[in-house]
Amino acid sequence: MTDDTFDLILLCVRPCDEPQPDFIGQARRADSLGGSLRLLAEKTPCDAILIGLEIADTLPVHAIRRLSEAFPDIALVVCVHAHEEAEALKLVDAGATDYILSDVMDETNQKSRISYAIQRHAARSLFRIAFE
Repeated sequence: MTDDTFDLILLCVRPCDEPQPDFIGQARRADSLGGSLRLLAEKTPCDAILIGLEIADTLPVHAIRRLSEAFPDIALVVCVHAHEEAEALKLVDAGATDYILSDVMDETNQKSRISYAIQRHAARSLFRIAFE
């Protein structure tokens, strides 16, 4: 991750009617939990996974739990529309690092939120390692 770019995997993040932010176009995409696990198993560089709600092979809460267990050093950021914010909060409770509201936040806010989630997740990982 540099100051203005990061390596992302998009797991079932649906395109919105708005133009996609530049950083979304550079991300690798997976349409299932299995697909994202394969990308990560191939050692694909990844700072964060943006997770939508329409995952083909599992429920979002199961994807969050599985990804956080298998790859504890990767930030998981839920990507939803404003009317789905309650579901995003449930997923944060289940282990996601944070969430973004793709139809409300502009590109700068989305990027900042993802960057802060990556930094916060890295700090938590260091804290966890220090006490193992």
